Amino acid sequence: MSAFRRHPAPDDLDTDDESDAVDPELRLRTVRTAASTIAESIRTEERAERRKTMRKKRSFFRRNTDKKRQAQAAKAEDSTVASEAATAPPVTGLRRNVYVNMPLPQDEVNGQGEPVVRYVRNKVRTSKYTVLTFIPKNLYEQFRRVANLYFLALVIVQVFPIFGAASPQTAALPLIFIITVTAIKDGVEDYRRALLDEEVNNSAATKLSQWKNVNQPTDPRNWFEKLLGLNPPGKVTKGVRKLREREASEGKQIVLSKVGDDSRASDTTKDVHHEVGEEAYFAGAGGRRLDDIQSVDEHSYPPNASIDMQGSTSTVGYSPDDMTSWRGGSGSLTAYQQSVKSRSSIGVVDYRKRTTGMARWDRTLWKKLEVGDIVLLRENEQVPADIVVLSTSDPDNVCYLETKNLDGETNLKPRKSVRATSTIVSEDDTERISFVLDSEPPHQNLYLYHGVLRYTDPATGEQKQESVTINELLLRGCTVRNTAWIIGLVVFTGADSKIMLNGGDTPSKRSKIEKETNFNVIVNFVILLCMCLFSAIANGILDNKALTSAKVFERGAEVSTSSVVNAVVTFTSCLIAFQNIVPISLYISIEIVKTIQAFFISQDIDMYYKPFDAACTPKTWNISDDLGQIEYIFSDKTGTLTQNIMEFQKCSVNGIPYGEGVTEAQRGQSLRQGKTEIEPEEMDRRLQVMKSKMLDTMSRTFKNRYLQPEKVTLISPRLADDLADRSSEQRSHLIAFFRALAICHSVLSDRPDATNKPFHLDYKAESPDEAAFGSCRS
Repeated sequence: MSAFRRHPAPDDLDTDDESDAVDPELRLRTVRTAASTIAESIRTEERAERRKTMRKKRSFFRRNTDKKRQAQAAKAEDSTVASEAATAPPVTGLRRNVYVNMPLPQDEVNGQGEPVVRYVRNKVRTSKYTVLTFIPKNLYEQFRRVANLYFLALVIVQVFPIFGAASPQTAALPLIFIITVTAIKDGVEDYRRALLDEEVNNSAATKLSQWKNVNQPTDPRNWFEKLLGLNPPGKVTKGVRKLREREASEGKQIVLSKVGDDSRASDTTKDVHHEVGEEAYFAGAGGRRLDDIQSVDEHSYPPNASIDMQGSTSTVGYSPDDMTSWRGGSGSLTAYQQSVKSRSSIGVVDYRKRTTGMARWDRTLWKKLEVGDIVLLRENEQVPADIVVLSTSDPDNVCYLETKNLDGETNLKPRKSVRATSTIVSEDDTERISFVLDSEPPHQNLYLYHGVLRYTDPATGEQKQESVTINELLLRGCTVRNTAWIIGLVVFTGADSKIMLNGGDTPSKRSKIEKETNFNVIVNFVILLCMCLFSAIANGILDNKALTSAKVFERGAEVSTSSVVNAVVTFTSCLIAFQNIVPISLYISIEIVKTIQAFFISQDIDMYYKPFDAACTPKTWNISDDLGQIEYIFSDKTGTLTQNIMEFQKCSVNGIPYGEGVTEAQRGQSLRQGKTEIEPEEMDRRLQVMKSKMLDTMSRTFKNRYLQPEKVTLISPRLADDLADRSSEQRSHLIAFFRALAICHSVLSDRPDATNKPFHLDYKAESPDEAAFGSCRS
């Protein structure tokens, strides 16, 4: 029997036939594997492409023009370049030097001593139109449609009475209606983009003020602003004033006070003095420090190393939150003092330099930031520009970044500060530093940056330099996570930032149906030309005959005595008479349908996201009909089409399975085997009963102040019973298992509300898997 068994062909290797050598109970049965599905889709597309090519060869009207071939070749070339990002050509353009507390060289200033190089503003605009360019640009985009050009030509022709048009004004009404409705639709779309741009540009940022940025001119206004006297230098604009007033009313104002001021003393400060003693106190350089900042989030800021303005001794100050964290931590205060002193002995900070004490942190708007500004970022704030990290709140100079706005990844990415500037911990320190950052020109690559920080060692006077890479660069649009504060230097702003360079200009998109309609309009127009040409030829032939009914009954009706002129008039008149072959009502219907469809999309309750109170917003109505053309969706990673949330539901320890939850794999297996799945409501009810039983056992056996019942995903009453049985050997295996989870995975713990909920911890990690393991073992 086996001799007649058909051997599988190479194309059939991915079939679903079961092998006799595989246990049917252990075999993973699938309708089709992922590889075979992709292969089949490729083969289907190739067959469809071949059929389409054959139809084109047999067709009289060929659509593959040279222009389209060139566009396809350019598109293929662009995709090839994108796939070969690692072998991208070197960056072109001029490098930029960003100076901090250093005079600009003579070759970089003009005769008035102002910088020669002017950098772009941090204000961005993704909208396509302005008030002045809306009408011409929108008309240009609308008349890219062949039908609109055709209808416009007909309206112009009907103006001349020689062609016998009854009312040219009436003929223009359909075209005016189409253009008006489309213009209103495009205007509403672009107005929404402008609102989003305004919201981004007016976002809040913290900038070092009362400090000279030598990279910017004294008066950065353009000639128009100078002519009207707008935004004079040093004046607080209306937007910044509203921001500060709003944050002051909400209790979010940054409160800065000089060290040693009696008004700053509080019970918390006294407690710290009493517990720590004279070894740590808040006396310093007479300036302001980061631990003086108070916000609604009550961030803890770093212990500061500052020096007296006389330059004699150095004293170290610590905030109350730092004392509490170090008393509760594994490290000692003395060890941290030694760490601060070791960090103070290196880098660009010259503690012998006298400072004015005028520099201070002020709230401002994103659009007010310039290249060379020093900014302060706090946890959960977005990065307003491309910034080089100078210092962080972490003793190891590490900060964490969420880049989902750039690449869609939700896992945290570590970044570190430049080693030479890691000792900057106060506003006074920003006045004591002096260096120049030699930066590469702006480019699109999100994973590449090369710069050099050059400075003079304050201790030895030796010229030193340190490389700056992508690991020290924060990109605009990212979010700071698990880091109390970051001090950074703005390098690229606005249109020069990497996220804007990758975004490019907002394109005018056209749907597939619109492109197909253009082709059909051309075909109908050719048919119309043939009909009109036939009519004109027939009129010329009959006009040359002497004995015709027109000569007898319609004497003098001809426009001219020339048969050629009469034929041309007949041709144009037939264009007007047969114009409905190209249906203008089709375009009116399409515009109305797209508008209504966009409204339905925005009101779809199934696409409403309750946690953010946000509905689906159609930003481009022109391509909404392309949603019905999608056949395959390919995802490159987890989280693109899913929530990317990992839950620890099951485990097996020493051969004993734990966990009563139903995983996605089990649901798929039940579906393939044809088993009836339990209703979700019934399953939730059962899990809640078992969860209550498990939590009751754990509360009677253990005292865990960090337990959060709402976040328990591993539901197993048996697990709680085995852990409660101290005489069981399985208990030791369980303890070893969870200890391995704790040791082998790195997570960061955060207290969102340390005052009201001191034992409430949130675990964050570089990947959702590690966060799930960390939450489970806690």
